[in-house]
Amino acid sequence: MPPSPTPQPAKSRKGSAFASLADLSIRRPVFAWMLMAALIIFGAIGLSRLGVSEQPDVDFPVLTINATWSGSAPEVMETEIVDKIEEQVISTQGVRTVTSQIQQGAGLDHTRI
Repeated sequence: MPPSPTPQPAKSRKGSAFASLADLSIRRPVFAWMLMAALIIFGAIGLSRLGVSEQPDVDFPVLTINATWSGSAPEVMETEIVDKIEEQVISTQGVRTVTSQIQQGAGLDHTRI
């Protein structure tokens, strides 16, 4: 019987840094997991420390219409004033939401554009 060949050590692959990172990840999976965990943790810490000046200032345009008619009932305010205001506001382009509040003698429309 011929003697069995002795295993040769693996030759190191030459190439890009990604190939060596892939080889390292295969040979040492725990190290790869720790590297990924460290990147996630440091990214979360960096995001939490991000200042307000780097974040955009967002203001949603809101239109508020206040209509008063002293002595009128809420049903009259709704049919005679608030419904007509809502029809005109909804017909404009770019309106997202329209909410109304009606009380005795007063109506309030909030429009988010």
